[in-house]
Amino acid sequence: LDAEYVRQKALEREKQKREVTGLSSGISTAALQLAQGVFHVVDIVTEPIAGARRAGVKGFVVGLGRGVLGGALKPVLGAVSGARALANGLICAVSPSAANGRLVVSRRRPPR
Repeated sequence: LDAEYVRQKALEREKQKREVTGLSSGISTAALQLAQGVFHVVDIVTEPIAGARRAGVKGFVVGLGRGVLGGALKPVLGAVSGARALANGLICAVSPSAANGRLVVSRRRPPR
């Protein structure tokens, strides 16, 4: 995975934490993350072409490896991010205090 993709995903995770406030926003964010992950299947074609433009045959081979790995890993990461968004949406729907970013835990028994 390239450094730009990793940086972009970190920014998206931070945005997602602020964005998911309930079940409906969790579902929509999950669908968006999944769609973005599936879109990266195109890397199988685009990475070898970009590599060939940069470094010729050697760049094509490197780009082919990056494209195949990226085309396999990025959709999986999109599905995982979507599942995380859906889980956050469910948590916010069940526990209203979690929507504010704080999870309030009550004691099982009072202190002595």
